[in-house]
Amino acid sequence: MSIGQIQFDPVWPTDQPAPYQAKAPASQVPPGSSLGNGPEAETGATQSVAEPDLAPTEEVEMQRDPPTGEPVYQFIDRRSGSLILQIPSEQMLNFIREVQQQWQQLTSKSAGKSTGE
Repeated sequence: MSIGQIQFDPVWPTDQPAPYQAKAPASQVPPGSSLGNGPEAETGATQSVAEPDLAPTEEVEMQRDPPTGEPVYQFIDRRSGSLILQIPSEQMLNFIREVQQQWQQLTSKSAGKSTGE
């Protein structure tokens, strides 16, 4: 059995630098060379472009729901402190609680019947 080569297509357009590639500061770029990879890259005078703030603005907290023991992940906006997303949702946790409660009632009734009560 032989396995052939696999070729992957680039995820980022080839005429643009990938967002995770570090760029050399303008002071380190040799005169006459461009700052970009593509044909549309400017040469000569450098322009001051504000880099976007790439620091994450969310944090993830993990807790366990006391009644069910299910892990709960909350994605919280650091700036405002507001909840962005919770997995599982509060509705799903309520559903799990109801099912567990009904299951306990059902199993306690069937356990009582098997012991002759």
